[in-house]
Amino acid sequence: MPIALGRVPESSQVETPALTPLGELVLDETMRVAALPAAEQPRDRRGPMRPMALSPTRSRLTGWMLGAIFRIGDAAALGAVALAAAPLAAGRIVPSSLTPFVVGALALIWSLSTIHAYAFPQREGLGRHLVKVAAGFGLAALALEFLMLGFHPATIAQAPFGLWFVASFATLYALHTLWWAMVRRWRAAGRLTPSIVVVGAKANAERLV
Repeated sequence: MPIALGRVPESSQVETPALTPLGELVLDETMRVAALPAAEQPRDRRGPMRPMALSPTRSRLTGWMLGAIFRIGDAAALGAVALAAAPLAAGRIVPSSLTPFVVGALALIWSLSTIHAYAFPQREGLGRHLVKVAAGFGLAALALEFLMLGFHPATIAQAPFGLWFVASFATLYALHTLWWAMVRRWRAAGRLTPSIVVVGAKANAERLV
């Protein structure tokens, strides 16, 4: 009696295991293998190089831009205080009465820049920044004292100039408190975060970012 031999047809392609919504590979009805370890599941994980908020490149600010903006703001405030103090020194506002205050304002901007009061590092607290501002005023006072001793200007009225210096100290103290708060808010919003390009990004770069 002839025996019929049958051959099970074989597929030329290997079936790809199905991926469930839970991130599992289904090999058959009785075997399930996790596609990724629990630590690699796509959750709200965040690497150390990613800020809490991402902002467009055009809305970001750079360090030199902030320094220029804050220097202009300080110079405008010093000029406003000088316009109020100049009539006290000469009775009216004339170029000669404004000259000492211009020199004083330049000395203040130079001293604050020298003391790095416009840097605003990430971990710098408000108290430490205001100490820098006070040190900048001390350096400017020392520089102005040397200028007066060297040139002996006769047109400077000591009382109005001293009043301008004290008023400028109070004004810039308040302004730098505002600058510090603005920088802190911009940094939290991601506007001060630089762009980083990772070349050859693979698994390690994914963990980093």
